[in-house]
Amino acid sequence: MFSIFSPRFGRPAAESRWLAVGVAVGCGLLSKYTALFFGAEILLWLLVVKDQRRWLASPWPYIGGIVAFAVFSPVILWNADHQWVSFIKQLGRARVDGLTLKYLGEMLPTQFAFATPSVFILGVLGLYALARGRAANAAGASLINISIWMLFLYFVWHSLHSRVEANWLGPLYPAFAIAAAFAAWGTTWNAREQRTVNASRRWALPIGVVLFVVLIVQTNTGLFTGFRRDATVRSVGIGWPQLAQEIEAIRVAQNASCVLAADYGTTSWLMFYLPKGTCVAQFQQRYRWTFMDDPDADLLKGRALLIGPEGASPVYRASYTRTEKLAVLARKRSGVAFENYEIDLLDGAKDGMLDRSLPPELGGPH
Repeated sequence: MFSIFSPRFGRPAAESRWLAVGVAVGCGLLSKYTALFFGAEILLWLLVVKDQRRWLASPWPYIGGIVAFAVFSPVILWNADHQWVSFIKQLGRARVDGLTLKYLGEMLPTQFAFATPSVFILGVLGLYALARGRAANAAGASLINISIWMLFLYFVWHSLHSRVEANWLGPLYPAFAIAAAFAAWGTTWNAREQRTVNASRRWALPIGVVLFVVLIVQTNTGLFTGFRRDATVRSVGIGWPQLAQEIEAIRVAQNASCVLAADYGTTSWLMFYLPKGTCVAQFQQRYRWTFMDDPDADLLKGRALLIGPEGASPVYRASYTRTEKLAVLARKRSGVAFENYEIDLLDGAKDGMLDRSLPPELGGPH
């Protein structure tokens, strides 16, 4: 992001930066499709800021766009070979089935916590100052405002019909951090506002460190929720090394040649924590694994362990002639169980052990 504090922002010496912008947008799109907003924000900025419109008559923005397209092209080619499934899935999130305010009430407080309170306050003050025209360079201020408000307003609209995960707003954080820095060091305030700025600036680092430590302690121990399950354990491997050891012991004892899981998250954890080379596969939703070869057919035909939530639907047991519940194992944190997994033995494989139904976006079962 170019500095909004420099009066040289946007002068002709920036031609080569369009190539960097193209690479950044293309690489961002490889990770999250929300990076497409970066391109839209830059285009809107060029259109609304009079001093920047000259770039529309030069080849550099278009070359940057071509670079972004080239970097992103592997995703387009993959989708072309797979019925555009990931585009259909992601764009399908914008479908409106009804309006509600409950998700908006979730989104705003989480951003206060994610940005950390001090930085959030400074960012809001910085946006206020930029809106009042206090930046030395109006073009830079406009880019910061557009970079924040376009994505933020989209997710406000999205929250009116569907949940917005807190991290989805991550692409606007760099611009928001610049707005916070502008509030802290780039402008002057009246006495009362300055006290708020000084306090927020003084406490930004200590609060950030404390929140980071609290998050690490909570994730690894569960101390602050009385050792009960909470959202922090969903995306981390707490308890998986021990659980994988117990599963492996059962697999060896039962002479099972493969381990099947009921969802892609469990499959991924098992692939990581079970001994290297262990046959691991997700029974359903094989479309999630198109980039990987299927496990060896002979291994799939042998005995298998099915790992899934306790009491899950028996639909995926239909591919075997015999099933037997072996155990219920617990995933634990600080010695306290917070998630149970049923371990079933599957024997007598029929044809088509893996469910190859189409994804829901292409007419498959939900």
